[in-house]
Amino acid sequence: MDESKFMQYKIMSQSYVQFSSDVEDVIFQIEELVEKNIDQINEIFMEMEGTYNMKQIMYRFQEYAIEKNFLRAREAMEERVLANVASDYAEFAMLTARRIRRMAMDVMDDSNRKMLFEIIIDTIRVRQEISEQARANVTLLIDSYINGTPIFNYKFEDVSRDHNYYIVPRPLLNESMFYNSYVQKNVPKWKYDDFDLMFQVLEMFANLSLIALDDKSVNETELNYVFERYQFACRTFMNSRSVVYFYGIDRPLGIIQLRLSNFSKAWQDFTNIIKTMNLDCTFLSNILRNIKHTTIPGMQQLAIKLGNYTENGIGSLFDLATTFSSNYTLSQTTDIHSLFADIEARGQSLSDNWIMLKQPIHTMWQMIIGDEDSFEYYEYTNNTRFMRNLTEWSEKLSSAANKRDIRLPVARANERFRPSIDDLSAFLNEFKRKIVIDGGFLR
Repeated sequence: MDESKFMQYKIMSQSYVQFSSDVEDVIFQIEELVEKNIDQINEIFMEMEGTYNMKQIMYRFQEYAIEKNFLRAREAMEERVLANVASDYAEFAMLTARRIRRMAMDVMDDSNRKMLFEIIIDTIRVRQEISEQARANVTLLIDSYINGTPIFNYKFEDVSRDHNYYIVPRPLLNESMFYNSYVQKNVPKWKYDDFDLMFQVLEMFANLSLIALDDKSVNETELNYVFERYQFACRTFMNSRSVVYFYGIDRPLGIIQLRLSNFSKAWQDFTNIIKTMNLDCTFLSNILRNIKHTTIPGMQQLAIKLGNYTENGIGSLFDLATTFSSNYTLSQTTDIHSLFADIEARGQSLSDNWIMLKQPIHTMWQMIIGDEDSFEYYEYTNNTRFMRNLTEWSEKLSSAANKRDIRLPVARANERFRPSIDDLSAFLNEFKRKIVIDGGFLR
């Protein structure tokens, strides 16, 4: 080999040796970055897991408080009183009207008429008493929503009952009594007007009964009016109750359940992204470990042989050419190509996921920090964690993505990799091709 060819070979050989050393440094840097990614991912996951668990318990506590300390009270009121206000109202109206007409007939003696009168009055007074009890119950129920005061005091899991008052989503309960035209109209109507009308119509029945007793007569027009008016009073009572229940009383529970569902969905989105990031990091860790234990030692041995030949004249160029073109060396080259490609792909995936991770985290923290229905409970439990700034998390994630981009060490190494391999490979292949085996060939 002439001097110029040897110098050309020496430069390419040194380039490969330098590249082999650089690859080791690059792998070390990438390993560090992968570990930093893993540490940062775990740190964020642990913090968000604690945050999620704490907030979802609060949502479940609010859900429980509404169900047990408000809606269960409503159910008890229904069972004991409210269901009886308008029960069998048509039958009651018809029976009362028939009895009033019977009292007005001359065929009854005074004692029987008096007895029938007392029966009518007793049934009317019972209805009025039930109506007044129901009025008190409805007032208690509506006021409990307006003021956010629990009616019952059921205990949630292992949380002290002292927390029951503060977990109540007071703004939500209060808003539910005023937020649209249906509740604005029907809440006061059910609380006041319907009971007033019920009591008045029952009193009109009582007055007609007294007239029938004393005068032995009945005004059919007036009786028919009261008969229809009472049934209307019962129907409007039930309609108001239905509207208030649907649009007002039942609303807070549905909203809390929806919030919990949305919060859990954001958490699921977050964990899915975290799983993908962990898979990328695990994949890279395994590849880097394999490269370090198999490919790098082979590259080091080849670099030593190349150096020995150029610096010490040890070995043969033909042997080097044969080694360089062997399947083993080609496999090493392929491994490095694949490593750089995987780092580029997985690095891009990690970078994208760092950006994507912002959305579910932002969603969860926005729900936490913007939840005015929990502010009172945050303060009561001195929960400073839930009083932080959203900007803090956004900056934290952006910093993590920028400082831990595993593609950065590969960028320049990959640019040098192909020329150092391709040039040396072409030179050695050309050398083998031109070899003429004769007695004058040594090396």
